[in-house]
Amino acid sequence: SDNVAVEKIERDLTYSGVMRDPIYLSLEEEALYVQNAFDEHVADIDFTDPRGDELWKGYVVSNDGWTWYADNRDNDKFGFIANCTEGGSHIALSVTGGKFGLIELSYVMSYEGFGVSLAWLDGTNDNTNQGQCIKEIKETIVSNVRTKEVEKLIAFWEETASVPTVQILKNKLEEGETKALHICL
Repeated sequence: SDNVAVEKIERDLTYSGVMRDPIYLSLEEEALYVQNAFDEHVADIDFTDPRGDELWKGYVVSNDGWTWYADNRDNDKFGFIANCTEGGSHIALSVTGGKFGLIELSYVMSYEGFGVSLAWLDGTNDNTNQGQCIKEIKETIVSNVRTKEVEKLIAFWEETASVPTVQILKNKLEEGETKALHICL
């Protein structure tokens, strides 16, 4: 028999041969997601835009271990990536509360090479949770870290696919209030 290398192929979860049910927004969701887009305080900090740091560099107030680049074959899917396996990578973004005070984080989930990050808000640019950021991933996963102050962002799963996911943080900001959003792993 031939020695043929079998390549792992990601499964496109949007193509399953069956149409998904349409998504409908309630009036409250429309107010949150559609009308909030026009709120003068709300900033859409988009690290996926290939035009680069001219769009977001003013929001990054601290960075230790995160690099902005495209890591796919076509070199067209950009984002901040932390390749530190021992933990401790930290980034802080200046965020200001809008009408609803919600912070929505979008990130990629995948099946290999991804882990758990922690997110929290406070009034300093320094990593005030460094001890938690360098714990073993196993400890972080099993510990009940999701509190009002620090929340887990779980970016791995068993499916052989890389997909975007969204998490709305429990922490809210008052309208016009500015704090540092910290993310570490």
